[in-house]
Amino acid sequence: MNVIDTSGGPSGTCNCQMDAPGFFVTHLLVSCDLPKTALYKKATLFFDAYNLLNTNYYEPAFLTPGAGNVDALFVSPGEPINVFGGVTLTF
Repeated sequence: MNVIDTSGGPSGTCNCQMDAPGFFVTHLLVSCDLPKTALYKKATLFFDAYNLLNTNYYEPAFLTPGAGNVDALFVSPGEPINVFGGVTLTF
């Protein structure tokens, strides 16, 4: 990711830039169709996990206002492991 200081930097004419480190996030989705019964036409059981390996990553938030110092890059941490599961039914 590339962040550009649009204020022009300390000189007012600079297009200062800073690169945030790259990252790889592992996402897993598993689903299984359940047997049909008289109660429903179709049913699916699912499990979903986001950031499965708990990768620490950061996304640029903003630059320090005023002086236009691109080295003062603020970041917010990425999401922790998220796990979801459920059943979908079609009647």
